[in-house]
Formats: sequence, structure tokens, C-alpha cells
Amino acid sequence: MLKVGISISLIVALIVPFSAFGTSSYSPSPIYLKGLGVSSLSRPSVAALSTDASLAVTLPASPVRADLVAGEWDLYKVPLSQGQRLEISITGPAASAFDLYLYSPAFENFNDVTAVAHASEGGYPRTITYDVPAALGGMYFIEVNAFSGSGTYELSWRVREPAENMRIDVGAATPAAIPMERDITLEDKWGSNRLFAITLPANRRVQVDLSGPADADFDVYLYAPGTGSILPQNVSPKAWSNRPTSNESFIFDVPAGVSRTYFLEVLRFRGAGSARLEVIHYPIPVAPSATRIWGVDRFATAAEISQRTYPAGSATAVLVNGREFPDGLAASSLAGALNAPILLTELRSLPASTLTEMRRLRVSKVFIAGGTGAVSDAVLASLRAGIPGVAIERIPGRDRYDTAARIAEKVRTLTGQRPGRVFLASGETFPDALSLSPIAFATREPIILTRRAILPPASLAAIKNLRPPGGAMDVLIAGGTGAVDLVPARAAAAAAGGSVLRKYGESRYATSLKIAEFFIEGREGPYQLTLASGVTFPDALAGASLAGVRQGPLLLTRPLALSQQARDHFRSFGFLMNQCWVLGGTGAISPSVFNEVASEVARAHQGH
Repeated sequence: MLKVGISISLIVALIVPFSAFGTSSYSPSPIYLKGLGVSSLSRPSVAALSTDASLAVTLPASPVRADLVAGEWDLYKVPLSQGQRLEISITGPAASAFDLYLYSPAFENFNDVTAVAHASEGGYPRTITYDVPAALGGMYFIEVNAFSGSGTYELSWRVREPAENMRIDVGAATPAAIPMERDITLEDKWGSNRLFAITLPANRRVQVDLSGPADADFDVYLYAPGTGSILPQNVSPKAWSNRPTSNESFIFDVPAGVSRTYFLEVLRFRGAGSARLEVIHYPIPVAPSATRIWGVDRFATAAEISQRTYPAGSATAVLVNGREFPDGLAASSLAGALNAPILLTELRSLPASTLTEMRRLRVSKVFIAGGTGAVSDAVLASLRAGIPGVAIERIPGRDRYDTAARIAEKVRTLTGQRPGRVFLASGETFPDALSLSPIAFATREPIILTRRAILPPASLAAIKNLRPPGGAMDVLIAGGTGAVDLVPARAAAAAAGGSVLRKYGESRYATSLKIAEFFIEGREGPYQLTLASGVTFPDALAGASLAGVRQGPLLLTRPLALSQQARDHFRSFGFLMNQCWVLGGTGAISPSVFNEVASEVARAHQGH
């Protein structure tokens, strides 16, 4: 048997993962190419390598056992006719990576060669199931590649004739309705599947989820109306999910027109057992976009955010200092309890843009966060002069911690109930509290501020006063021990009496990501993201209402370069996002960052 050894650096292959979502134009059909990178694997050119097709040995009877060390390959050949199906799998030693590659009859050598299928990821067994397309019969070549590790591998294989290949008459499909929840059982035998005829409503997004046994691999495929039979060589699914895992999921947008009957197939690829099939539908999100909201300064930007959030007006508004952050950090839960915008002011004068927006809102009452050291009485006089008859209520405190505590008590009064949870964040810096602000707005649960090393008396008293008599509250801490040390965390936990959860990362941007993903955890439908600078606070502070009203997270980024954490969020959750609001002008979020955000939003929806 041929053994070929080269350096590890020469055997790294470029693998393009097979998408689990969207429609297909691949040939052959992707049905049985289990995430194997269909026709997308290209080896780097290895001019010094002399291995070619003439040196391959005929594939021995199954099972084939042989030894390899890292950097060596075995090359086999097997004749296949059109319509035949090759099933081949490999197991190798523990802590090894023995890969399988299948090459077409066009294979001559490893110089600029392309594999038609491969199995080079995940644990053992690694499996290829390949249907020979029409007019592509001939001698196929199988490579076993010891990418890492050494020892004995076992290669199991068989060739099925076309008559054995699975063909399903859709007339035998089981009728089903959407929404659908069905427990199904697949047997451990070839051809075990379930087929459903399900009417899908036009112009709706359909989500299919399949949860199977942990040790099995079931797949799910959706076929178009009018499908006479399902045959891998000539019928491609409209959508599918066939990852090498026990759980599958895909989204399909039903075209506009009339409701039609589609065919949903659950197919056993490996293993057996019971699975849960769920199908739901909801409106197709509008075309996703990134929209910048900005004004000539921070005060005008806050007014613009208010206009976007409350186009029909608001009877109340929350006013905070736009130059200093401390008293405004806890204002989001107050705004949530009032369902009101957060607007900004100077210490001693009321900006014209803020007054103009309050008039447009037709506010009848304004809540002031902080004492006269945050918002002077001169500002209140300007409010009364500019909006005759307006009621004003100030929520002052001896310091930022006392102000936050008093805001928390006011929220309890407005809502008429004690919260089931409080948020604990640093009062010495602003990023973590601002990342929490949309959740505090949406849930009307207060943000309690703390020093890094000690919980201030006002904060401790607030937690004790908010705790239900004879009950307990949970505590969610934003930031690591560099922001909120163990001492205040333990004091807050003891005062609240409930569970404690900390969300943190290695930076303000990483913490913001953790909090954002916590907010949308478990979401199945679309959501909106708000993006703001993590270097300055005003835009994010005013953006709490925008994000909170839309039940979406607020994510922080660097002004001149999109944070890697924001980029990761787009690529993990972007397909569910139908809008991204970018807060602030080009001085807050640069044009290059905005353009990258727009590209990420569009890219996330390609194929969905």
C-alpha cells in the first residue's frame, strides 16, 4: 500500500463549510453530503509531490485496516457507475485526526486537485455518503489522510445500486398543520424516515427545529409543492439542515401568493430513537438595514432618538445631565416605568433642542434625575417658562449611589410592585450600567450602583428595602471583579437573598456582548440592535429608551474600529436581526465603522 509523507504545513486543506440554511443550487443534491463542503475543497499545489492516480491501490474488501503516522496518506481506487451510492466511514485512534477525501475520475494527482466530498471535522466515525451524478461514472479515488496522530484506522465501505437508493412517493406523506409539534421515532435501518405534507402560509417565515437523540444524526428537508418523488439525483430541497449533530434547524421564507402544500422529510442518517419536530411561522422581517441617528451635538442626538422612539409623543420625559454620567446611569428603569424618553441637559441651561423635543412630545411632566449639582434650578425655570403648566419632579440624592437608590424606590412606587431582580453595576464608570440599561427599561428592574471595593450604605439599604417581605430578589452583576469586587457582590447577594449571576468579559466591549446575548437568549423571532460608542456615554444613555421599547440589546463599540465583540454578535445572531440603530454622528461612530456594520447586517441575511 502506498505511503506518502510530507510536512504538516503542506497538507492543510481549505474547507468551506456546508450551510445548514437556505436554498440549494449544488449538483449533486446536498442531501447526503453531510456538511462536507460540496465541491469546495482545494488542496494547495504541492509541486514536489509525485503521488498520482496510477499509484492508487484497489480498495480491498470492507473493513480495511491499516496503519498510518502523521503526515502519511493511503490512496485507494474504486469503480462507481452513475446512480450508485458510495457509503464510506473511518474510525481512528484516540487523539488522532484521520480524514477522508473522495476524488472524481478526473483525478490525476494532488496538484490543484478538488475533492467532491470530504469528512475532516468532528469525532469518529467520519463518514462520506456520495451519489454518483449522471454521466460522471468511472474510477473514483479515496484518500485516508493522517492529519495528526498515529496508529491503526478501520475503513468501512459499501456501494449501493440505484434500485436501493431511497425514493419516496409523496402520496404517502402524513398530513400536518402549522404550528406543528410532533414526536417521531426513526429505526436503525436504511431508509428510515418520516414524510409530512404541510400547508405553509404565503409570505411568512417558517422555522423548523428538530431535536434528536444525542447519539444519533437525523436530518430535515423541505421540498416544494408539486414534488412527485424525492430522489437525490434530480430533486433538490428548498431548505434543509443536515449538520452532523443531533439537533437541526432552518428558516424558510414562503413566497408571496397563496398558501401551498410543501413536503417535510425527517431522515435518519445515523443511529435511531425518538425526536421532537417543531414548525412555527411568523412575519418575514423587513429588509434589514443599519440606520444612523444623530444630531449636531449630544443634546440634539438625544432629541432625535426620542423622535424615533416616540413619534406620537409622550406625556412624560426623564431629564439627566448630558455632561456628567453618574446621576443618569440609573435613569433607564425610571424611563421604563414611565415609558418615556431620556433627554439631556446642560448643568445650568436647557438646550434648545431638548426644549423643542419636549414641546413636540407634548410632555405634561418631567422627572429630573439628580440634585442641583446635576441639573440646576435654572434649568427647571427654563422648563416652566418654555412649557407652561408642566409638572416637574426631582429625584435627588446625596451622591450618585443615593440618587440611584431613590430612583429605584420611585420605580417601585410607579409600578406598584417590588422587583424580582436588581442589577448591580459600577457607579465609578459608565459602560457596564449602560449595557444593562435596555434590560432595566424593558423589565422596569432597577440598577443599583456600587463602588468597586465596597457597597455604599445607600445601595445596601435600597436592596434591603426593595426585597419582598419574607421573599428574595435575584442579583445580576455587570462586569468582572475589576468593576464590582467580591465584597460588594457578596453584600448585595446577602441583602437580596436570591440567586446571583455575573455577566462580564475581559473589556467593556466583551461585557457588553455578554449582557446583550443574555438579553436575547432564547429568542426565536427577529430583534433590533442598538449600537453606541463605548468611549463616551451620552448617546448610549439616551438610547436606553430606543433599545428598551424595541426589546433589543445595546452593544458598545470603539468609535474608529468596530469591536471584535460586536462583529462576533453580528455573525452569531445577525440572521435574526431586522434593524441596527447606530447612535451618534461621525465623531461618535466613524463612517468606516458604520459601513462595516451595514455590511455585517446585510451579510448575516444572505441566504436567509
